[in-house]
Amino acid sequence: MLPQEIIEEIVDLHQHDPSVLKACALTSREFVPRTRTYLFRRLVIDNKRERLPSVYYASFKDNYIVLNAVTQVQLCIDPKLANWSDAEAKALFDSLRQFTNLEHMSITSTRFTTGITNAVFVCAPRVRTLVLKNVEFQWEDMTNFTSHFSSLETIQLQGMFTTSDGSQDVVAIAPEDPSAARAYPKTLNWTVGIDGQDAVPLFFRRNLSLPLSKIETLQIRVQATDHHLRAHMFTLLEQFVSLRRLAIIPRPSYIECDGVPGALMSAGLTCPIDSLLWHIAL
Repeated sequence: MLPQEIIEEIVDLHQHDPSVLKACALTSREFVPRTRTYLFRRLVIDNKRERLPSVYYASFKDNYIVLNAVTQVQLCIDPKLANWSDAEAKALFDSLRQFTNLEHMSITSTRFTTGITNAVFVCAPRVRTLVLKNVEFQWEDMTNFTSHFSSLETIQLQGMFTTSDGSQDVVAIAPEDPSAARAYPKTLNWTVGIDGQDAVPLFFRRNLSLPLSKIETLQIRVQATDHHLRAHMFTLLEQFVSLRRLAIIPRPSYIECDGVPGALMSAGLTCPIDSLLWHIAL
């Protein structure tokens, strides 16, 4: 019988290899508690049906091992196929709320109704990393979306769309517990897409719970023309008054790289930066 500390060291060494972890768990029951920590870390829901099957949340709602182990939830929903009702969304996120250690939430290709948006909020307070990719909001919901993510540290945005142009005034909705201390994201990863309807700049402009003045690390991946980049990115840089690390990763066929530092300074980026990376992917 191996000492427990040796067992834990072996399992920790292979934490990123599921096949090895499963082999360890099958070798001896002494390995099982430690391997569960890594084997059940991530839950992926990839829905390609018209309705949201109840088996998704029924399969784990009473499994306390999984509920305690999962830290990441990834939702990949095809908006052309999925037609959620508000009740289905509420049932799903009420179940996801049972993951006591949930810290990372990724939502891809989803059309948010007000009902789905409200359903997400039940999981929001514990989430530290939020990824939104190719999602569509109603403008009122998008403006207030991050207000409930009171522990958010990192946010990644790519391809956000809205049903409105954002010209109307929207009153920010306070979190459920306005007296609770909240954290503001310090890291932002933003992919500037080719589609001119990308609503990320509108999201920044009005979203009072996502102050750009708190961001310290900014990474921008450019998938757009130089004109699109300047119109949507440079105009926002003056708001990053606490920025310490900046990485801009463009496609060389779209971006003219000469005079980049001067362009950044003329855009209003005057805060002291420890690290500037202008990376050209060859």
